[in-house]
Amino acid sequence: MGGLCKAEVWPLGVGKVRERPSRMEAIYYGSDGYQALEALRNSHLETCRLGELTAVVWPGVFARRFVPDPERGVPFLSTSAMMEAKPKAKQFLSIKNTRNLSAYLVREGTILVSRSGTVGNVALVTKDLAGHAVSEDALRVHVRDPVDLGAVYCYLQSALGQFLLKRSQTGSVVRHLYEADVANLPIPKLPLELRRDLTERIRKVSALRVEANRLLDEAERMVQEQLGLPPTDTFMKNASSHEPATFAVGAMDRVIKKTEYGQVRLDATVHEPSVNALRKFLLAEGGMRLGDLLSDVRNSNLRKRLYVDDPENGVPLMGGKQITRIRPSDLKYLSSLHTRGLKNERVSEGWTLVTCGGTVGRTLLVHRNYNNWVMSQHVMRLIPNQAKVHPGFITGFLSSAYGQAQLDQMSYGSVQKELRDLHFRDVIVGLPTDRGFSIHETVVAAFDRRADALSIENDAFAAFISTLEEGSTESMRSVKTGGNSA
Repeated sequence: MGGLCKAEVWPLGVGKVRERPSRMEAIYYGSDGYQALEALRNSHLETCRLGELTAVVWPGVFARRFVPDPERGVPFLSTSAMMEAKPKAKQFLSIKNTRNLSAYLVREGTILVSRSGTVGNVALVTKDLAGHAVSEDALRVHVRDPVDLGAVYCYLQSALGQFLLKRSQTGSVVRHLYEADVANLPIPKLPLELRRDLTERIRKVSALRVEANRLLDEAERMVQEQLGLPPTDTFMKNASSHEPATFAVGAMDRVIKKTEYGQVRLDATVHEPSVNALRKFLLAEGGMRLGDLLSDVRNSNLRKRLYVDDPENGVPLMGGKQITRIRPSDLKYLSSLHTRGLKNERVSEGWTLVTCGGTVGRTLLVHRNYNNWVMSQHVMRLIPNQAKVHPGFITGFLSSAYGQAQLDQMSYGSVQKELRDLHFRDVIVGLPTDRGFSIHETVVAAFDRRADALSIENDAFAAFISTLEEGSTESMRSVKTGGNSA
């Protein structure tokens, strides 16, 4: 196996094992989080309780009463949705019938920490999410002094913070985290200049992400404007309504004429009149099948996955839930040496990725983000024919309400929705006179902002951890030179 397998050996005092939570697994003590905690303990940095710098608030359990009308409700986000790069509320919390509604609304600069089920996910409330309601499964961390925002956020996102958060969780079946668990975490007191620097970086990250989402909204507006499409509610009032719709479908027209494999559908959703009206409108205005603009539509052909723990010997594998996250988490790495057909599995810049299993229709452009990564079978790869269309237009159209309605209509499955390659090829699109260039430019600019934000955020995290490591090194140097002697 050569250099593929490696083991680390280090001594560990019995006293360390006796400390809470008294674990015997070597992987626990070899983790980045535990090593960061040891670096903090050995550093010259002073520590304090996180509760001294912040107010950790849990709004409590509440009765959720949702309304379909956005004018009578507040956008509501779950702890899963709050981790999305572009969160979009699908439910609206009733303004009239929700007691203590203000307790569930979040403001810009609040740090959210998931406290139930999946514990320790961290998100920062940006300007465009201020005023949204967030599930009670998220703790609210309010920084008392604005200058500490960057330090607290980097701490909770770091290997150290994540290690301590997960170590503090309780529960045998469903894991939980409480206000006191977070408030009592030890956090290093960083120099003022570093705290200012980290806060400035994180605020810039937030601004870039808000701008990215604004550009994506602008791209959707451009799709409607350039293709001359009426407002979405004209065609999709039934599709978006929670009320049942009644309509008649002629068998001779809808079933017998469909001869292609996989195209004969008896489920009512696929014959929904308003979305079919949209498709007819696009065709009447010179629209075409999306398949005519693509070189290929691919899914994963991996039959056997061989994973490695060391990222240097593997290729990142992402699933459908991860592609739209602010930061991809819980990544697995396929062995770059032993995984058959890995070369054909890698995605390339300019491709559009769309989730095709579970929650269908989540869309992403490969641009300065996941080039050469591998996607699971729940993600479809749309490869554009760049002689016919600019790649970002495909992402922009499928992300719009006009693309989402068609994908939702064609999905099948009573429990878990699915889409196949033929469904993507049959999406009806219109093509602007510039072959989608202006929309492409807008979408690319949005993903540039996201990439810049992630880069700045990673640098901030690295600066935080570097301070711990340098503090530990200085402490060890002081001991060796007798600096700590009485």
